[in-house]
Amino acid sequence: MKHWIAIMAAAVLMPLGNAAYASPPTGPPGPEPAVTAPSIAPLIALQERFAQGAGVRFRETVTTTAKPKRGAASASTLKMSGVVNLGRTGVSSADVTLASYFTKNDAVTIRTVLVGGTAYFGGSALNELYIGDAEWISLPTRLIPPDYWSQGPVVLFRPEMLKTLLAKAKFDKESNSFSGTIALGTVLAPGSAIKVKPRDLKAKVNWKLWLGKDNLPKRLTTSTTLIDGTGRLITHGDTRFQSWGTSIDITKPPAHLVVPGNEREGLPRLSIPFSRP
Repeated sequence: MKHWIAIMAAAVLMPLGNAAYASPPTGPPGPEPAVTAPSIAPLIALQERFAQGAGVRFRETVTTTAKPKRGAASASTLKMSGVVNLGRTGVSSADVTLASYFTKNDAVTIRTVLVGGTAYFGGSALNELYIGDAEWISLPTRLIPPDYWSQGPVVLFRPEMLKTLLAKAKFDKESNSFSGTIALGTVLAPGSAIKVKPRDLKAKVNWKLWLGKDNLPKRLTTSTTLIDGTGRLITHGDTRFQSWGTSIDITKPPAHLVVPGNEREGLPRLSIPFSRP
């Protein structure tokens, strides 16, 4: 089940193993899903934020548990937090840190600062690279996949994602929340860093989205299970949003602390340890 490990680190890890992989279709888009009330209110609220270039703060925890048919279960945890500014096509600038936990208090990190056409990468994960006295490497923004800003399959910072989710969602008025089930292949973006086997594109993603009084996302949870001949891999995600509309000033690192990265090598990678839960 190594092919699924990439879904926990879409931002920084290339797929493992030699199996055949499939990305979501890249051909002409099909008909847009129909959206009906009360789905319209959160759509309008979020679309306005994209149009206004508004900022938001978020924090996310993704836990993955491997349950083999033989042997003990093991688990890993990834945490992502930071701030992003939105534009009409998605994230326009950002300052986000991703942490992979070896123990409860011991993590390896990658910090990503996105400004203009350049992404800057720092953090303890770069300690393995020889970059002299520099603290950051830089790479073109075009190398960042559209789902970089979340470690789960559902990325609300993609403008079209909320409409896709709400098309067949159930609304609970009491909790002001939507919920539903959607195929993994439906939510993966064209060009996604997440690579899965073709059969896994049909895997179900169970999700729930709570809204604030402003009809903007407040909390998103997801759950996905992949099954193959060796066992099950279960992934749970929990993302919290706050301070929608905040004006966030993001600046690039000092030039003397930055060295150019190698485009051929791609984005920095982060190891994902598994340990017994």
